[in-house]
Amino acid sequence: MVAAVSPDFLKVFDVQPMIGRDFLGRDAKKGAAPTVLVSYGYWKQYLGAPRDLSQSHLKIADAVFSVIGVLPAGFRFPTDADLWIPADLEGENSSRTSHNYYAVGRLRDGVTVEQANRDVSAIALRTHYRFVYSPTACPSKAIQFIFEDVVGRALVECIRPQHRLPECQ
Repeated sequence: MVAAVSPDFLKVFDVQPMIGRDFLGRDAKKGAAPTVLVSYGYWKQYLGAPRDLSQSHLKIADAVFSVIGVLPAGFRFPTDADLWIPADLEGENSSRTSHNYYAVGRLRDGVTVEQANRDVSAIALRTHYRFVYSPTACPSKAIQFIFEDVVGRALVECIRPQHRLPECQ
């Protein structure tokens, strides 16, 4: 699977490519040369494990991407991803009704999941009232821990219908 991620994606996990480089801000700009990070397993199985990535290119959705980095063995987020490309290569999507993004972040020391849930719920509600014009639509956000052994004190904020804000019930 190909995951579209922000240029700072790996910083949240405190992970660096074992070969090559991470995304730079310019990699996610409209018109940038297409770049891709690959999993360790993909690098070994499909690319032949070259140390020099300058000749490694992949065709993804009718575009040729230069392989710029190999992630460490064992890094799998999302769990079924083998390739990571910069998100929003076509420019910022201003739609407020496209609910197809996940956000990953870290909890500050001393912040509980419950506190983070309250903060995210308040932000979601403010955003909802500012941008959504339907009086019956209601945002739904929830924070959950993801595998602590993989990412430390990371959290994921995602849209899930079963997690309704108290204001929407």
